[in-house]
Amino acid sequence: MKSTLSRIHTILIGLFAFAAMSSCNKSDDEVTPEEIKTAIALVNIEEGQTFTLEEESTIITDVSISEDGQFYSANLTAVNIETGETIVTDLLGPIPEMVNGGFKTQMIATISFSSPGDYQIFASLKYEENGLATKLASEAVDVNAAALIPVE
Repeated sequence: MKSTLSRIHTILIGLFAFAAMSSCNKSDDEVTPEEIKTAIALVNIEEGQTFTLEEESTIITDVSISEDGQFYSANLTAVNIETGETIVTDLLGPIPEMVNGGFKTQMIATISFSSPGDYQIFASLKYEENGLATKLASEAVDVNAAALIPVE
């Protein structure tokens, strides 16, 4: 019994020493801001949303890029699921603002559907950081384009 108490005492002292050393680590006390991750996302459209044929609609995207990166050729693309018809428009916007070690901006595209049907819409851009180029795309959103009939 005495040896059991001695072992428990030794284990408790070891745990106490480990806890004391762990709490002395100064790097855990430093708060680092959340770094910007490079991304592009559609903001103002929802899955299943209906757009009126031949009517211009404005699509807004949020763009975030790291401090060392740059982007170009930002586009909004709508692909008719049945026919494969593709509509591509430029995303335009202000110069990105510096936020938490990266840049953020909203970019806007105006789109008009001429054919009815189901479409997938996504935003994309070409991105370069440290000499490496890649293409980023938002998640695709399924929408519908139709002629709206007035209700009397």
